[in-house]
Amino acid sequence: MIDVDENDAAGTPAPSCPVVAILAAAEETAALGDVLGALGHGWGACYVVVQHSGSRTNDASDAFPDGRTTLDVVQATDGVEIAEDRILVVPESRVARIASGNLRLARPGPENAEHLSIDIFLSSLAAEIGDRAAVIVLSLPGRDGIEGLARLKAAGGCMIVGETRDGATARSIAAAGPAESILPPAEIAEAVRDCLAGMRREPAPSSDKARRGDEGTDIPGASPEERCQALMEELERTREDLAEARGALQSESRARIAIEDELVETAAQHDMAQADLANTLASTGIAALFLDREARLRRITPAAQLLLGLDAENIGRSVNSAATRLIEADLDAEARRVVASFEHVEREIAVSGGGIVLMRILPYLDAEDRADGVVVTFADISASRAARDRIDGLNQRLQAKINDLSAILDLAPIGIAFLDDPAGRDIILNADARRMTGRETGDLAETGREIDYQVLIDDTPIAARDLPLRQVWRTGEPVTNVEARFVHADGRAHDVMIAAAPVFDDAGKMRRAVSVFSDITPIVHARRVAERVAGQYAYLARLGRRGLEGLPVDVMIAEIPLRLTELMNVDAAQILLCRRGQGTLELASAHGIEMPDDRIVENGPESVLAQAMSQGKSVDFLTAAGGSQAPRMPDFLAEAGFAAGLAVSIGEKADPLGLICIETRGPRAFSRDDRIFLHTVANVVGASLRRASSDNQKQLLLDELRHRVKNMLATVQSVSSLSLRNSGVDPAIRARLMDRIRVLALAHDLNFRSGEALIDVGELVHIQVDPFDPGGDRLEVKGESRVRLDTSTAIDMSMIIHELTTNAVKHGALADEDGRVSITIGSHRRNGFDVVRILWMEESGRALASPPVTGGGSKLLHAVGRQPQFDITWEMRPSGLRCEISVTT
Repeated sequence: MIDVDENDAAGTPAPSCPVVAILAAAEETAALGDVLGALGHGWGACYVVVQHSGSRTNDASDAFPDGRTTLDVVQATDGVEIAEDRILVVPESRVARIASGNLRLARPGPENAEHLSIDIFLSSLAAEIGDRAAVIVLSLPGRDGIEGLARLKAAGGCMIVGETRDGATARSIAAAGPAESILPPAEIAEAVRDCLAGMRREPAPSSDKARRGDEGTDIPGASPEERCQALMEELERTREDLAEARGALQSESRARIAIEDELVETAAQHDMAQADLANTLASTGIAALFLDREARLRRITPAAQLLLGLDAENIGRSVNSAATRLIEADLDAEARRVVASFEHVEREIAVSGGGIVLMRILPYLDAEDRADGVVVTFADISASRAARDRIDGLNQRLQAKINDLSAILDLAPIGIAFLDDPAGRDIILNADARRMTGRETGDLAETGREIDYQVLIDDTPIAARDLPLRQVWRTGEPVTNVEARFVHADGRAHDVMIAAAPVFDDAGKMRRAVSVFSDITPIVHARRVAERVAGQYAYLARLGRRGLEGLPVDVMIAEIPLRLTELMNVDAAQILLCRRGQGTLELASAHGIEMPDDRIVENGPESVLAQAMSQGKSVDFLTAAGGSQAPRMPDFLAEAGFAAGLAVSIGEKADPLGLICIETRGPRAFSRDDRIFLHTVANVVGASLRRASSDNQKQLLLDELRHRVKNMLATVQSVSSLSLRNSGVDPAIRARLMDRIRVLALAHDLNFRSGEALIDVGELVHIQVDPFDPGGDRLEVKGESRVRLDTSTAIDMSMIIHELTTNAVKHGALADEDGRVSITIGSHRRNGFDVVRILWMEESGRALASPPVTGGGSKLLHAVGRQPQFDITWEMRPSGLRCEISVTT
């Protein structure tokens, strides 16, 4: 490879020698080597190789094996000189052109974007040297080069084509004009040599001797030898001209033969294409008519011949006159309209014999996209039309059945919903469902907004996406027995029982969710009423039992208003008690209204409260705006914003004790059950008030009796002490007697303080033992009893504990300074009865003497122990007495 500098060219106006362009793909190294290797020295031409696609190197000499060519191979650069016996290789990344006798190179850019690189080079070659140029075409990159070849041929240049097996290269350049030769690559060099021999070079400047020779015999005084020499030279030039002409004729002959061969091949290809088209149309079974611009038949496919009853004799006839089987069809006019407007026609048309075809008319376009007629195709749609008619009939019957089913569903006393997509955009509701939801069939939950009513489950609002119908879409599992409540903005509400289930297709894919919901509002209302009534009666039973068990009346009165608002579903409730002798009522307790500082309520004879107490029955009252004949609501309730109320009297008609009132902020007609319940509560309160009054009287009497018994016992104790002081009675006996009187007084005092209530065992024990242990460190009382003792049993138990305590002080553990007594109290159930158990345990540091067994204390223990409710056992141990007392209550 010889590198040539850009300034090697002399810059002559035009190349001084013919130029042979060689067009080849970069991968065609073998064919290119065959051509270049056969080129020889002295042929007087410069060879320019233009490669396309596949070039991967800038060193073109690598493509040629050593010894394949004897010519210089030069990597072309911008401005390199066009010189004889030189091969210039144009890099693939450059656009080449001939200018001023040199080869100019440039990078592709916007200025040559409208043209292709090979076209640019060949066009410049045709413009610069015209008939002194030749081109060898081994291959072309698509359409690039066709225009340049045409220009070179028009300028008189020579074109030689490399032969390929499929003739693709020769066909691709047919539009540029006929080639002089189509040869194998190894034979191209000879054709190039013949082309170069026929080219006329521009005459070079002649020498003086040549000018003299040209003048020949015209030179005066020339000798015969000189004239003969001139003639011989003229003859030689003529011979050369003849040789050139012969070469040109040979080239033209070869070119003509090549053209004839190409025409034969083209005609064969045309015949084959015609046969392919005919076979294709016959095999597809398409009924088609090809019409010219005047709507005359140009071609008829076999299927069209069968459909329309045509044959080859109809070619050239008007389509309307030939295609008579088409009913109410003016193909002539429609074909002319399509040719003129390029519009497409498609419609159904009847064929005689009962068939229906779908006719399409399209323009038939030539190579220049002009309408050269039309193509009419016919598709037999008789079967599909019949099927469509049958489907339409089935759809009509199906729609009728759907309408019947819809009517049946609308008559069903339950709501039914069908959801066909998980987003809730396609829902079908029957009449009952529309009534309960307040919606029409359509979008259940449009994008961006929730349903326009609240759905409550267990009194908790839920979103639309959590409805059972939507849950089924998410999980594919049925949902059953969901009790919910639909609450609308206008206050309407429906209690419903909902169930939903998926529907699957044959492939097991879920295609729909179905939900049914029945209106259970009456059932729920009845259930709530029953629950409320049951709650009311249960409260009455509990209130009565607590009253009988001694519930303080003030506690009862304080809790009743709150319970009334809950059980009767009202907004407020009050209890007012009579202030006897004053003609007024006092607000004892209330709920739902603030308690005023002044709780005195005027109770004039005309007031609704006075009417309720005087009549001894329930009285309804309303605000003045109520527009009713009912009594007017008391002012303190009307000012609180209540609209309706009910008042009942507490106590007897002749001796009223007060009133119970309930109120609502909205209109309310109180039922008979409401009145009965409120009267019953009033009766319980009245009974409790009377019992409280009776208890107060009894307590006064008991206090008086206690005072008198206490004074009497004190008198007995004083008289006994004075009587025994100088009587000579043993002081020990006197002290024991006085102690027993004191114990009896304490027991009676405890009984009186407890009234009729049962007595706590622990308190009873402490009263008896605490005086003997002022420091509280020798007598230990542990445990407690949940069972209390009645008055009689408590007195007996007091005497027993007193005797055990005095015996321990005299003879037992408390007689020792280090002795201790442990008293354990407990209770349990045995054979269905409550049992109180007291365990007395003495612990002493010294041996104790046994107490006398015939003393008064022992006799007392034996006497009490013989009672059926008592069980007393004792054991004298070295450390002290162990006694266990059990009392069955």
